[in-house]
Amino acid sequence: MVLHVALVSQTPLIPLGQLMTVAAALQKQVLRDFGPLWDISATVDAFERVEEVPIDYWPIVVKAEIDTANEGYHRLGDTGQPFSVVRASADWTINASHECLEMLADPWGHRIVAGESPEEGQGRVAFLVEVCDACQHPRYSYRVNDVAVSDFCTPSYFDPVQAPSGRYSFSGELMGPHEVLPDGYLAWIHPETKELWQLRRPEGATLIESVGRMPPELASMREHSDRCSAELRAAVFSRPMGREPSGPIRATSPEGEGADRALSTLSASQRSARLAAASAGVREAIDALAERRSGTSDKANAHQRKRR
Repeated sequence: MVLHVALVSQTPLIPLGQLMTVAAALQKQVLRDFGPLWDISATVDAFERVEEVPIDYWPIVVKAEIDTANEGYHRLGDTGQPFSVVRASADWTINASHECLEMLADPWGHRIVAGESPEEGQGRVAFLVEVCDACQHPRYSYRVNDVAVSDFCTPSYFDPVQAPSGRYSFSGELMGPHEVLPDGYLAWIHPETKELWQLRRPEGATLIESVGRMPPELASMREHSDRCSAELRAAVFSRPMGREPSGPIRATSPEGEGADRALSTLSASQRSARLAAASAGVREAIDALAERRSGTSDKANAHQRKRR
C-alpha cells in the first residue's frame, strides 16, 4: 500500500514556494533512501491549506509556534488520523523530515521491538521504534536537493547483535544496535513494571533512567517519550528563524517576523491560551479530513448496496 503525506504551512515564514521545494526533497528521501530500507512506499506533496489536503493524506503542519517544548511531534486525531506538527525554526526542514519518517515507520505510536536492555540486569525489554531519535542532532543530517533532512536508523538498528557488515543508520554514524549518538536518545518499556526508560546523551554524557508509567491522559508511549525528551530536543534545535539555518531554506517574510514578535510580547497565560487554541484548530482540521473520508466511504458503500 502506498501512503500519502501532505506538507502544509500555517505561517508566512514558510511560503508555498519553499514548501514545494522541501516536499520534493522529502519525497526523494522517502523514495530513494528510507523506503527501500524500511519497505515503505509513500508520496510527499505540498498544499497551501490544510482544508485542501486530500482525505487519505497524513498532514505535516508547519507553524510559527507549537504547543510543546519539542520542535515537532506526531499524534493521532480523535478519529485516528495521523498528523504531525513542526515548529518553523531554522532547522525546520530536518524536523519535518524527522516527523515524516517517524510517522511513516510508526503512524499509531505503539510499534515495539524486543531486545536486551542497555540497563544492566533488566533483561529483555520492548524498544519503541523511533527511527530518528538516536541520531537526531543536525550535525548528522544530510542533504537532498540541497535541503537538509534528518538521518535515520535502519531496521538493523533493532537487531539483537552487531553484524560485521551491518548498517545501522543511513549516514553510517551509528555503528551498532541500540547505540545513541551525542544529543540523541533511545526509549524502551520495562515489561514487568510498565515503566518507560530512556537512554539520553545530552552533550555526549550518558544518562539512563526511568521516566515512569504513561500518564492516563496520553494516547501512547511515544507521546510519553516525546514529552520526557522535549528538553533535550529543544536544546538540540534551539535556533529560531532568522539565524543561519542548516539548509538553504530560510524565512524572509516581514509579516511572519512581525507575527512572531507579537506572540513574544504576550504574557505566559495568554501565550499558552493562544498556542492551545492553535493546536486545537490543527487537530479539528485533521479530524475533519478523517470525517470526510468516512463520509465518502459511507456514500460509496450505500451506492454499492443500492446497485445490488
